[in-house]
Amino acid sequence: MSLGQQLAPHLPFLRRYARALTGSQSEGDQYVRATLEAIVAAPEEFPREVDPRLGLYRTFQAIWASSQPEAFGAASASGDENEAIAQARLARIAPLSRQALLLTAMEGFTTDDAAYLIEASPDEVEDLVAEALREIEQQTRSRVMIIEDEPLIAYCRELQVSLARQTALGEPVRALLDLKPAKAATKRWGWVKKGAPIIIEVGGRDMAGGNVSVVRRDRLYRNDGKLDSAIVARDGFAGEVGAMLADIQATLLAQSTERLRAQIAPVDDWADVEAHFAPGVKNPGWLDVRWSKPTGAALEAVVQRLKGLKITIRNAPLGQTGCDDGPCVFTGAPAVERVLIGRAY
Repeated sequence: MSLGQQLAPHLPFLRRYARALTGSQSEGDQYVRATLEAIVAAPEEFPREVDPRLGLYRTFQAIWASSQPEAFGAASASGDENEAIAQARLARIAPLSRQALLLTAMEGFTTDDAAYLIEASPDEVEDLVAEALREIEQQTRSRVMIIEDEPLIAYCRELQVSLARQTALGEPVRALLDLKPAKAATKRWGWVKKGAPIIIEVGGRDMAGGNVSVVRRDRLYRNDGKLDSAIVARDGFAGEVGAMLADIQATLLAQSTERLRAQIAPVDDWADVEAHFAPGVKNPGWLDVRWSKPTGAALEAVVQRLKGLKITIRNAPLGQTGCDDGPCVFTGAPAVERVLIGRAY
């Protein structure tokens, strides 16, 4: 594989870093272009003792340091208010601290790698990052620092389009792309509460590897209590999502049916009903009883008995073709169906 082929997957991330560092995509791209021109002009000087991504950023850092920039770039032409706030906050951080913070927090480099890139010791990098974070904490004009990641968003939109072409359970797959600025855990839990059967999370490393992180609603957590997130290939995932959604539906239905049945107990006489719903019994669930469909005075007597225990008739299960032989638990008359009764709240 040529050097150009090795470096190509890392260029979107370098553009992101350059944009965050300079405050302008156009200015950042100038540094990226200068970096690539330097590599083409003298490929023998490219750092071969480290992996290509580290070497690419090291070359960029050398170009950046040699230019001795004095001012942080102006707000980008997008005019986005959140972006302008983020750039303003970054501008207040000392240049070296800014580099250390972006390389570790945004680009995901280790402290040792960041030290190599900015030619400092690991301890110095940790001090610089701490200094940058302290400066951000002192800036109270904005709660969240947002750095738009266009390549990552484009990667997600491609997946969204692929998913929209799929079907599941006889319906088109609906895929929503959440671009709200918030912590991943906050957004994830928000979609769990909304009932999303599949939650897909994508970070820079996922995109670099052509992957996505998938969380299924029917198995949110592993046995050790940690999030059960599976890393899968993005392109393969789209083709499998229909079968996955059908499997999730079947699993959730089975789990719900099991919980439902566990909360319903059949009884045959009124004494059992009184014992089940006696005062002090917590979370009694529902009872399945015979019912004769009384009317008039007989029905009014049933209503009074129900009120005495603070219970109500909830419903008659569908699909009944009759009732097994036996008397109504309320009237003693022959039953014609079964009904579910539960405590009124």
